[in-house]
Amino acid sequence: MDEMEKQTLENSADKTQYELLAELLSEQKKSVRNSQICMILMGCTFALLLILAIIIVPRSMKTFTDIQTSMKKLQDFTDQAETEMKELDKLVTQAQDSLTGLDNLAADADSSLEGIDEMVQNINKLVVDNAEALDETISKMNEIDFDQLNQAIKDLANVIAPLASLFAG
Repeated sequence: MDEMEKQTLENSADKTQYELLAELLSEQKKSVRNSQICMILMGCTFALLLILAIIIVPRSMKTFTDIQTSMKKLQDFTDQAETEMKELDKLVTQAQDSLTGLDNLAADADSSLEGIDEMVQNINKLVVDNAEALDETISKMNEIDFDQLNQAIKDLANVIAPLASLFAG
């Protein structure tokens, strides 16, 4: 019986090692399969990020270029409006000077009846000078292209709207 018992014990030990090896092989196959799935998912994620970068970056660059163009137009119109306002300020100063001269002429007319003819001529000259100054002021204001300024503001709003929605989520 000693022999038989030894053989039975060896068979059961072999089975246990065999079962352990089979279980170890099964676990390794599962681990390899899980690693393959992770690699596939990582590859898909990388591909998705690459595609998104290819799509979003050019659109963002175009949006930024449009913003720069609109800002340049707006700056040009602002500079033009500032120049026109300086010219308008000069014309207003001239008109004030003319009115001061008119006040002086009125004071002179009160003090001297002999200078009435001269005063009337000076008043006519002031009226003509003021009319020219007002005509020049109106023509300077007409030179400001408000439609183009409004269009530049609308373009800027149209460009900023997609950018705001891009950052808003």
